[in-house]
Amino acid sequence: MSMPGRPTAVVVANSRLKSDIGSRQWYQRDFEALTRLGFDVRIVADFRKLGLADLYLSWWAARSAPVVALAHLLGRRCIVVAGGTDSIRSCPALVQHPFFYGSKPLLVRALTRFALRYAHAVIAVSSSTVPDLTELGARQVSVIHNCIDTDVFAPPGTAPAAPSPDLVTVCNMDRHACVLKGLDILLETTAILAAEFPDVRLRIIGTQDGGCEDVLACATRIGIRHRLLFSGRLPNAEVAAWMRRSSIFVTASHYETFGVAVAEAMAVGLPVVAPRLPALLEVAGTEVGLVERNEPSLLAARVAEILRRPTLYRRMSEHGRQRVLSEFSFDGRTLRLKRLLADMGCLPERR
Repeated sequence: MSMPGRPTAVVVANSRLKSDIGSRQWYQRDFEALTRLGFDVRIVADFRKLGLADLYLSWWAARSAPVVALAHLLGRRCIVVAGGTDSIRSCPALVQHPFFYGSKPLLVRALTRFALRYAHAVIAVSSSTVPDLTELGARQVSVIHNCIDTDVFAPPGTAPAAPSPDLVTVCNMDRHACVLKGLDILLETTAILAAEFPDVRLRIIGTQDGGCEDVLACATRIGIRHRLLFSGRLPNAEVAAWMRRSSIFVTASHYETFGVAVAEAMAVGLPVVAPRLPALLEVAGTEVGLVERNEPSLLAARVAEILRRPTLYRRMSEHGRQRVLSEFSFDGRTLRLKRLLADMGCLPERR
């Protein structure tokens, strides 16, 4: 029920799974930010339950067209958060990958363009995505990075004296996601590391869908099946707990719009080894294990260097945590959102 005198806002999750609303921290954090800024806020996943509001903040461009249309019909404001690959034209390393705009059906592409073109504002989650958004028609684009819950994603109480060869990554294991995240490259990276680090293990956090069989077949073929650990889909607190039990976060992703899992790992204090993607460079900065080419030998060499040098490990761990605290905090996202709303003329007046 709305509080008298408070403007109303709806955060539109645009998710097919109701469980996503609680497990995806970005929805909840935007709910909290808008509440702090003076709105009476609801989160909905179903377009049919939008109702009347003064402001709509809708995640994912490809699914936001109905929200944008409703906002214009009612004379209200709508912000689209373009946080996914559905508003990125293509991935140079993956031809015709179905997650990207260029491979979507014609109707989906038209709806994406409509949402970006007619939204009163579009939020880009990293600067690297802005050129694609403007090319697809977005006019009012603001870069507002995702934020990380640094209370949940926090370092362990006691740092290890020396890092162990326990690697962790996050990847939902449907076939398309496994390809996008380069899981085959990570398996080969693990196989290379096993020659020097006999106890090396790779933990994979994420849903276990159709891609799991492919991963197991590949791991068996290259002789590392016994080195893989699967944790399934977990709530944030358990993801953070497994990260704290690991030593290095690794990813061989071919594209990221931001890199939430990378930032979460940094918040926990894990060194990150990853390819030098524009968004990951923006998120991680220079004091991180980014490699020039997404190749197993380069990723393995960087992991091995960090494991051999405890001083480097500690420096990367401290830098990562501090960078997340300074650049990707909830307060920082709330402040940037406040400025955007003020520019749009819909920031609630304080009484």
